[in-house]
Amino acid sequence: MGIFIRNAHVITMDSSTGSEPIVRSIRIENDVVTAVAGDLVPADGDTIIDGRDRLVTPGFVNAHTHSWETFYKGRYDNLPLEMWMAMAYPILGDSRVEPDLVRLRSTLFAIESLEAGVTTIVDDVLENPTQDWAQLSAVFDAYEEIGIRANISGHVISKPFVDTVPFIAGYLSPEVTSEIRSHPVPTTQEYLAFSRRAFEQYHGRGNGRLRYMVAPSAPQRCGADLLVGATQLATEFDAECHIHVLETKTQLVTGTEMYGGSLVEYMDRIGALSPNTTLAHGIWLTEDDLSMIASAGTSISHNPISNLKLGSGIAPWHALRTAGVNLGLGTDGCSSSDSPRMLDVVKAAALLHKVTNPDFTTWPTVDEVLHAGTVGGARSALLQDTVGTVEVGMQADLGDLRPRHHGFHASAEARPATGVLRERLLDRYRDRGGPDRRRGRTRHHSRPFGGAGRTRRAARRDRGTPECTRFVEQAPAGCAGDHVRQGDCDPRHRQPIQRRRTRVARLNGGAGKR
Repeated sequence: MGIFIRNAHVITMDSSTGSEPIVRSIRIENDVVTAVAGDLVPADGDTIIDGRDRLVTPGFVNAHTHSWETFYKGRYDNLPLEMWMAMAYPILGDSRVEPDLVRLRSTLFAIESLEAGVTTIVDDVLENPTQDWAQLSAVFDAYEEIGIRANISGHVISKPFVDTVPFIAGYLSPEVTSEIRSHPVPTTQEYLAFSRRAFEQYHGRGNGRLRYMVAPSAPQRCGADLLVGATQLATEFDAECHIHVLETKTQLVTGTEMYGGSLVEYMDRIGALSPNTTLAHGIWLTEDDLSMIASAGTSISHNPISNLKLGSGIAPWHALRTAGVNLGLGTDGCSSSDSPRMLDVVKAAALLHKVTNPDFTTWPTVDEVLHAGTVGGARSALLQDTVGTVEVGMQADLGDLRPRHHGFHASAEARPATGVLRERLLDRYRDRGGPDRRRGRTRHHSRPFGGAGRTRRAARRDRGTPECTRFVEQAPAGCAGDHVRQGDCDPRHRQPIQRRRTRVARLNGGAGKR
């Protein structure tokens, strides 16, 4: 007994059809896609879903995000990363979040992600001052209950803040510097022991949907022994190792000041690059960095909206692809990018890189950005055999876009433009409590449009009134849109339109004067 989606438009993202929509039926059994074809027949007992007017896609993979920021949407604007972090992740004071609040925060974030078509998240959970077991358990509990797929980290910073940013100690008073250094940070042994316990207890929870991952914050924020130990632990458990690298130009300088060269070169030298490693951001990369990342099989999560909001820079999309680096897409946290909507990120990635190179043949294609938002993200999360495509054997983590509700419409043959406009106006009007047209009649709901006490003339001025919809239904396709925008569209109320035309005529030499 399975689920049968009949004759939907499907973007499979597989090696055959890629991002090209095709009409297919899909059969799902035990949460796994068992058949994708154009001539499928449902089995006895299948639940049948009519796929017409549906666009089925692989669920998006959010390859880099921080659920910590769910309660801080839109805050701390117009600050570069280093200053923004001091506000979003306070260095001093008691900012620990209670486990119950962590559970609520994670639940809200998961719900909003699923509503946006994101079925897999790589959640780099950063807790202040450090993550404890109860907080980590609360994230796993929330995601298991909601049903989302996730890589969930134990994020760690093992150096005092003043030792992670060059020259900053010179701008702080000795008292503040001393107080910052007095706060304990996790040791390598403590973090690796915590992570091993998490792997043994939580890795594969929720029928395999939930996985633990290690997350040394950044090479300038963790010691070499922790970076190497986390990389080895990730390899042992076939898990992701998630690290922030070269997000800002300050971090480019940091590598030179701390290690005498690039941060990527330093990581490669100590053995902290691997096929299990994902570098978040990777903006300020050198050509040698690109070569080392590609040779190690390391992935990069590109986060264009966050990078723009924080003024961090623009990742070298074309150079990364040319070097053969696997690319995923991420939203980053809800404070640094404002939402977990991956469609926004996909569009931003598609448009942003057009301004970085005048050679338009290097600009991102639709297939490239959709690949990064699905297949590439799955590879970076080590889930390439589980999600990212719609094909037999993959988990049925699917997105279901309704064209009428996402700014699309069917072909002109199937639905004329005037009909589409009329239906959209009616849908919008009904949602606001307006009249319902059925069988050519106008039937008013008990609640007047826009609230009680409105006059008929005021109602006509609003777009989407019954008068507007009647005119759209009768008007030729070429003029319906113009009339709707003017807002007085009923044939009985054309006089304002005629007066406007008269004024235009007078400006053109006086023709049409009364």
